[in-house]
Amino acid sequence: MTECEKYGFVDTITLKTKVEDSKVMSRGIAIVQYQDKASAAEALKKLPFDTALGELLDVDFYQSKESRMQELEIKNNPFQ
Repeated sequence: MTECEKYGFVDTITLKTKVEDSKVMSRGIAIVQYQDKASAAEALKKLPFDTALGELLDVDFYQSKESRMQELEIKNNPFQ
């Protein structure tokens, strides 16, 4: 979490997991929610190049399923 906090106040971090052979394993994905968009944008800009965690990161804005569905509906029906 310390690496993410360099860019702003972190509200939540959710680690994605899977169950494999009765053991909970990391999927290698974490969702970090910042208090404000400016902090998230700063992290998006700088975290992919921060090697403090040992390797380059793939960083992107997270979009909830509901938000993706709304966006798809608008694309499919532009006259709404």
